[in-house]
Amino acid sequence: MLDSFGTERARRTFPLPTRELSPLEIWQLRELTRSGNGRVVLRALRVLWRAEGLTTLEIGERLDCPPDTVTLWLERYRALGLTGLLDAPRSGRPPQLDAPDREQWAVCGSLNVRTGSFHWQAYLQAVSARFLLFRDYLREAYPTGEILWVVDHARYPTSKVVVAWLKQHPRLLLLYLPARRSDLHPGERSWKRLKNAVAANRSFADRFTWGKFVRRHFQALSPADFLAQAGVRNDFCDAT
Repeated sequence: MLDSFGTERARRTFPLPTRELSPLEIWQLRELTRSGNGRVVLRALRVLWRAEGLTTLEIGERLDCPPDTVTLWLERYRALGLTGLLDAPRSGRPPQLDAPDREQWAVCGSLNVRTGSFHWQAYLQAVSARFLLFRDYLREAYPTGEILWVVDHARYPTSKVVVAWLKQHPRLLLLYLPARRSDLHPGERSWKRLKNAVAANRSFADRFTWGKFVRRHFQALSPADFLAQAGVRNDFCDAT
């Protein structure tokens, strides 16, 4: 079964050839991973990873889905472009809320407790897909060496998709905090300050306005500020 498209899985016995994407197509797909819903994000990732040379089997293992499912979405993109990755229109009564009101955006962030560097990205809530995207963002920020990433005990860091990927990429290590103890996370105070400064008792006309406030908030903080919020001494930290 495949999302909202059809009821019969495409059966393939031959590998789908790699298709080289143009810079514009890569940009469009990456934008889709930032702005699409969870299902659409995963479909765009399948196309991007296939263009990077991963096989349909490897992509299926990453996303915990059959290779036939990967092939189907690759062929839909090949035939229809970005439109082929979007959800099909649904029958029935349309939703009453406007799109901006239905969107639930989330900020992913990571504090380097050695330097005070704070890396963040904003995504539509796609749970595991969002976590995978931010993981790739961190790997680009830190291209060498091991990364010890402290995470709270949410469901997405322990999902099958994430666990399968971590087994194949031991450079990124996750340190899970105890359940219901997010207060132990060094970055928790930064999230509370962001909420109080930007989101508390406010509404925004669209995500772009919201994003400007978030960016302005983070840009006003120095590495020392982030470390102070986390309760980490900075007199012995590396220079930034």
